[in-house]
Amino acid sequence: MRMKWTVEQIREICENASEIIMSYYKTDLKISSKEDDTPVTVADKASDKLIRAALKLLEDIPILSEETLDTKERLKASRIWLVDPLDGTKDFIGKTDEFAINIALIENRRPVFGAIYIPVKKEFYYAFKGQGAFMHKDGTTTGIHVSERIEDLRLLKSRFYKSGRHEAIEIKYGHLIEAVHAAGSCYKGCLIAKGEGECYFRYGLTSEWDTAPMDLIVHEAGGIVRQMDGTLFEYNREDTINRIGFYVVNNKKNILDAQERL
Repeated sequence: MRMKWTVEQIREICENASEIIMSYYKTDLKISSKEDDTPVTVADKASDKLIRAALKLLEDIPILSEETLDTKERLKASRIWLVDPLDGTKDFIGKTDEFAINIALIENRRPVFGAIYIPVKKEFYYAFKGQGAFMHKDGTTTGIHVSERIEDLRLLKSRFYKSGRHEAIEIKYGHLIEAVHAAGSCYKGCLIAKGEGECYFRYGLTSEWDTAPMDLIVHEAGGIVRQMDGTLFEYNREDTINRIGFYVVNNKKNILDAQERL
């Protein structure tokens, strides 16, 4: 797939935004609440401003970002940028080191490019549709792939979101589960994409910018990302909320009975 820009340019944008984010990390932050009661900090807003300006220079198409007013003009476009300038604000505030920067290019409702940057770890995950998934760290780029496990599963869960349905899966399938790990934001998808986890089940609300880059990266790494009803995500919707939950697994056998708990 030919683009007007390179993955190196996207990585540079992420690194520059990361510098801004890290300048606020482990300082006393002023925390505000958005209309949906989720937290937002000056780091979110500063990262958003830099990323939006830089993406416009690469390809001047509509941008849907968590921290910018959605004008709905994007609905007329077949291609948009989809951005979360600081995915995992609770992880950022909680100093867990597992917050991220999310950027995706959406074409005809599906991601054709996705990038996730983990500022503290300086890990850059990315994928182009049909070209595999990769991680860049310490100057080296390597291909990544999901694990082949169908037992001794490493189950990933959110640190700040609790679900009785998730806990019921842990109990029922304890004989198949080797370990349960809490991990931050979309980093759970990165762990599955590089073979360091097998299952992540998310009940409850998320948004398009939370899932788009992870969706493509995991698919290109050989894994599966679906809504809880088994359908693929569509992006650049009028309603940007993902309302029915989703699962991320390395193998269809590891969906377990997650869908039945919807």
